[in-house]
Amino acid sequence: MLQARPDGGEDEDGIDELDIEWDEPTFEEAVAEMAALAERIGRPALARSADEWRALVQSHLEGPSYTAFVDDVRRGAEPFDDLDQANEVLSLALQIWNATPQPDRGGLSATEVVRLGRIRPER
Repeated sequence: MLQARPDGGEDEDGIDELDIEWDEPTFEEAVAEMAALAERIGRPALARSADEWRALVQSHLEGPSYTAFVDDVRRGAEPFDDLDQANEVLSLALQIWNATPQPDRGGLSATEVVRLGRIRPER
């Protein structure tokens, strides 16, 4: 799960600046990568539309948790052929999670927050 810590430098609006380079795919890229992977490994349940992925992530933001989201994805992908395949599927699921816009971040995704190099300090 994407997390970042402030470097201590605060700008005039009270938001800490981060010095982080981040190269994560956009939401659309992550969804497309998952669809390609689903076809390659023969797991059609993973080939969801962008709207379906967005709804799945948002349902877990409001309810259970990231772990429950991973469980939903895992159930659609099992049985895995090997550990590498499991890692590939779950890595893409994490990228989709991180790239999904979230209401508590002003409609930004965790990836966008890091790309902007800003996080809100704890209060």
